[in-house]
Order: sequence, then structure tokens, then C-alpha cells
Amino acid sequence: MSPQSKKEYSAIMAKRYKKAPLLEKTKILDEYCQVTGQHRKHAIRKFNNFTFYTKHQSRCGRPRVYPESILEALRKIWLTANLPCGKRLKPILTLWLPSYQKTYGHLPMDILKALTQISASTIDRLFKPIRPKH
Repeated sequence: MSPQSKKEYSAIMAKRYKKAPLLEKTKILDEYCQVTGQHRKHAIRKFNNFTFYTKHQSRCGRPRVYPESILEALRKIWLTANLPCGKRLKPILTLWLPSYQKTYGHLPMDILKALTQISASTIDRLFKPIRPKH
């Protein structure tokens, strides 16, 4: 029996095992052990801990505070200011936002508010994947 077919067979048997009453579980285990040649205790552990393929949420933990749309404006100012760290970029933002709006167009109010309230450490966290490229 190939490894791929063992996985497929294990998935089918695990579903049956989960739904079965106690007397049927012994029959399922007997059949599985005879077909695969694995020990009974190994089969029990495998069926009890079998992970069925389910969709996981893409992100756990706290929700994002700042939208992804501020990253583009922040990145343009960061590149124009010659790649400063977050501590140095934070005070630059308030000075450069009016000229940014003249050059690139008007920014929505929520993005302007987010750019003025963002902390230096958050700026560094947002630029962590971008920094090595530049």
C-alpha cells in the first residue's frame, strides 16, 4: 500500500471511527489494523488525533488598527525622506503631508488621521518586510 493511499484510507476510516458507536469502533480498528499492518494502539491514537482538512482563519489575534491604504502614502514619504527609521519619520509626517497632498492628490480624512496618529514603532513594524528591498 503506497503512502498516499494509506493517507486516503486513514481519512476515510477516521471519519467512520468518529461517528461510530463503541462496538463498531472495535470492528473498524480490526479492519484498519489488518489492512495497513499497523498496531491497534497506533490506530486509536491516529484516529483520535486525526486533523481533517478545514479552513483556518487567515489571521488570529488582534484586528489591524491601520488600514493597508496608509502604507502607500507612508512609503512614498519614507522614500522621499531618504529612508529614515520610525522615530525620525514620525515628526517628518506632519511636515510633509501638505506637500504630499499637493503632489499626489488629496487623501481621505481617515487616512490623514491615521497618519498623524501612527506611532514610530508601528511605522517600523509596517516597514519591516519592505526595508530589505530598499
